Amino acid sequence: TPVAIAELQRLRSDTNKLLDRGISIKARKVARDEFRMMGSVMGLFHLDRWQFGNTVLEAFPVSIDEAATVRAVPNETDVERMLTKRREARNRKDFKQADEIRNSLAAQGIIIEDKPDGTTRWKR
Repeated sequence: TPVAIAELQRLRSDTNKLLDRGISIKARKVARDEFRMMGSVMGLFHLDRWQFGNTVLEAFPVSIDEAATVRAVPNETDVERMLTKRREARNRKDFKQADEIRNSLAAQGIIIEDKPDGTTRWKR
């Protein structure tokens, strides 16, 4: 198992390097499918939500029609969707859910900056 996970990490790292250089959408889909297949053999990537203690993290869905990458990071649409959910939670004064969404995004490498004027900005 450790060797298999190490190989999966190597594939992720190599694929991300290629993605940074720019590869075709077809090549991205092939890499993503291969990554998913390898992960599914080890029982990975089959959950759409994870729970750590009292915090529930939502997975970011990847559509086959999108130019999705193999990276375990959300795309802009996913981030905006989660920020909308967070904004709605804050308006309802459900700060627990708002914090869970912030933590979920932080776990994916997204930093949220709440501005004094009530707007929210994010960055990777």
